[in-house]
Amino acid sequence: MPAKKKMAILSLHPENQGGILSSLQVVYNFCSQFFEPTVFFVGFDPAISAHVRSFQNKSLVKYKSYYGMQCVEIGSRWAFWEPGHYQFTFNDWQRELDGFEYFFVTSGTSIAAHPLAMLKKKYLLWTATPYDDDRDARRTSMSHLRRGIECCCAPFMRKIERKILKSASRIVPMSSYACNRFSDISGIRFEEMDVCGYPIKTDECDLSVKAKQKIAIAIGRFDDPRKNAVMLFETWERVVRNVPDAQLIIVGRKPLDTLCKRYAHLLNKKAVICVGRVNDEEKKTWLNKATLMLITSYQEGLGIIGLEAMAHGVPVITTRCGGPVDYVIDGQNGFLVNVDDVEAMAKCAEAILNNPALQKDFVNNGFKIIKTKFSLNVVHRTFGTNLIKIWPELGSVVSSV
Repeated sequence: MPAKKKMAILSLHPENQGGILSSLQVVYNFCSQFFEPTVFFVGFDPAISAHVRSFQNKSLVKYKSYYGMQCVEIGSRWAFWEPGHYQFTFNDWQRELDGFEYFFVTSGTSIAAHPLAMLKKKYLLWTATPYDDDRDARRTSMSHLRRGIECCCAPFMRKIERKILKSASRIVPMSSYACNRFSDISGIRFEEMDVCGYPIKTDECDLSVKAKQKIAIAIGRFDDPRKNAVMLFETWERVVRNVPDAQLIIVGRKPLDTLCKRYAHLLNKKAVICVGRVNDEEKKTWLNKATLMLITSYQEGLGIIGLEAMAHGVPVITTRCGGPVDYVIDGQNGFLVNVDDVEAMAKCAEAILNNPALQKDFVNNGFKIIKTKFSLNVVHRTFGTNLIKIWPELGSVVSSV
């Protein structure tokens, strides 16, 4: 059997977890079938990075396995200046990527593809969010100094993003929202991109209805302003007025201490429980207990967790924050509300909690959407088709997809 061809996958550090790790693992597992994949990402570990505090003026490269994936971590230089994350270490990237024939980029934003754009390589880009959309809500929580640096960086980062999008051989946005935004930024027509969401294994779907349980779940990094934890607490405060036995389980990084203190009355009486970070099995256990999921974000490129909820028979109520609009059809398998419309989200939550028949309809309709648009076969087929469009010689390699 001939040796597999080498595929470089560019992303962010796997320890970012969340959607970044999930999408990276999907790409790595797909590529492992046909290629010898290696993951590349910029690193900020002080041991390998040049940064002001330690007066270290050179960066290093680290080779390590993360979550079973072979990785190359290229240390950054002067990380405070984001436009230089890849440009300052251009020679390192050029050296480490030498010998790779094929390139696949997946991340939250497209910025991880910057080395390939500078090297004028062909690459497939599967990504979820425009740079500015990812940063807008986060900027509000930055210190004055950090916000000042961010404002100086932003024009350069927008220019880099446009270059990356225009240089990509094929773009596969994770949602219609992302596709439209990438088109606005780059001028590339909507029709020239293939929207492809995150794959859900339909054989693991649990369509049981938890009629006796009144548990809502919210999963994410709730110390991130983009997740809008204030709306989450405000919504649940209204829900428990009318459904006093209802509980909200918050899974993942806890909201900021200032918020937890403000809503201590909900936490003290167990109307809201923060369980912190959990492993995959624990996450499934919580999803299997839940009656509904709340997504209160200002912005989501896709919102993978909403798809996972639907696969566990959990209807989703989400803000109109981007990606979730692709899979939550208002009134058919969940509800859509405007960002910060606490009253509307609370009413929708009460409707599901108090109506098992409605919950059952939403569960069944949600499964149909997952099976037709978000199955592993659909995603892998999209990957294979786009790889062949870039490199026709791969037709014999990935033709089995």
